[in-house]
Parts: sequence; structure tokens; C-alpha cells
Amino acid sequence: MQPPAGVGLDRRMRDGVCRHVPVLALRLPSSECGAAMQQLSAYVLRLPRIKAVISDPSPRASMEAPTNTKLILIQPDGGVGGVAEREEGGSGKEWVGRVVPEEVARFAERCGGEVVPWNVRVGYGELNAVEVLKILLPEGLMAPSAFEQVLWSKRTCSL
Repeated sequence: MQPPAGVGLDRRMRDGVCRHVPVLALRLPSSECGAAMQQLSAYVLRLPRIKAVISDPSPRASMEAPTNTKLILIQPDGGVGGVAEREEGGSGKEWVGRVVPEEVARFAERCGGEVVPWNVRVGYGELNAVEVLKILLPEGLMAPSAFEQVLWSKRTCSL
């Protein structure tokens, strides 16, 4: 929910707070998502206000309307031990700095899914006040915590 006009940050400032986090996503038929969430729960992306399972927006998914696909977002660190990174080449599947966890790769093979690169947009609406302040304040200034704000207000009230 956006604050009324004239209150808080304007649209340009909100757009400036936006970050893109590169992750991997497991593209699966919708019918396999429940099993994937149970078996791969240790690898599923857990961020506040960010959905871990999203509809597949790719043109390929829209062409295959009868086989509806979803994307399950995988944590960037992906756990320990994984399939080696794929190199850039004719296949066009390079995942620089990202390793596909072995369990995720095995599940994708069993269910006819595939692992694809994905960018998660973390914007103004998904951040809390302290995170927004850390981004907006100049380097070296720390965002005040709630405890610091209480101390400051008590000092000013007692003066």
C-alpha cells in the first residue's frame, strides 16, 4: 500500500531503492510444485514479503497453456555441494557464480523440470524502514534503531 501523495518518498526515490537479487529458479509443471516444496524446503528462497512460488512469465510457458508451469525460487547460496556451473556456449545457459544444488538438479530431472536464472526484484514495498534508511543515508552514517530513537526522544524530553 502506497502512502498518499506528498507523504514519504516520491516515486523516483522509491524506484532508486529497488534492488535485483540474482537467484536460480526451478521451472516445473504446476502439479509438481507441492512435492518440490516439501522435498526441497531447505533450498527454497525465504525472504519477507517475497513469494517463493510464482507463475512462469516466459513466452514458452504461455505457448504451453495446457501444461501450466511455475517457478520455485532457490536460495542464492543454494546449500553445500552442487552441480558445476554451466559454461557460456551454444546452449546459452551460463550461471555465473551460481551453483545448482545436487538435490534440486536431481528433482528437476525426475519431474521434467529445468533450472533457469532469475532476478528477484526487492523494492520499496518489500523493505522495512531500517533497510530503506541504510540504502538512502550517505556512506558511514548508520540507520537509527528503535532503541536509539527511544533514547534520543527521552533526552530531548528531559531537556
